[in-house]
Amino acid sequence: MADTKPTLVEKFKDEGKARLKELKDAIDPLIKERDELESLLNPQAAAAPAPASPRTPSGASASGTAVAEGRKRRRKRQGGSRLDQFVELVTKEPGITVARAAEVMQVQPNYLYRVAKDATEENKVIKDNKGYKAVSAA
Repeated sequence: MADTKPTLVEKFKDEGKARLKELKDAIDPLIKERDELESLLNPQAAAAPAPASPRTPSGASASGTAVAEGRKRRRKRQGGSRLDQFVELVTKEPGITVARAAEVMQVQPNYLYRVAKDATEENKVIKDNKGYKAVSAA
């Protein structure tokens, strides 16, 4: 008669499979809840396609189209303290130039030009000839 007792390796495999199933069953609802919360908090992210693969390095696109088309991606800055400082300064001194604002804020003008562009795109300031004015004062 053949011995039908499972070997130690088979026993280990069975226990491992059972544990993986337990973990998967415990994690899946949490992942679903996280995804739902993310989609509620950021509706634009829900419309965006999911990442191509977990192996894709962060910041790299799956097909490399951003690099192939020669576009640079700029991460969206958070906090916006410089932008807020710039808007506050423009509110206090309507018509101030970026060069003068850079002196007052003690930052490089080339950096502040980018901040000014962002403030204009967010409709917080408007460009008036060489200077800027706050939208509320315009």
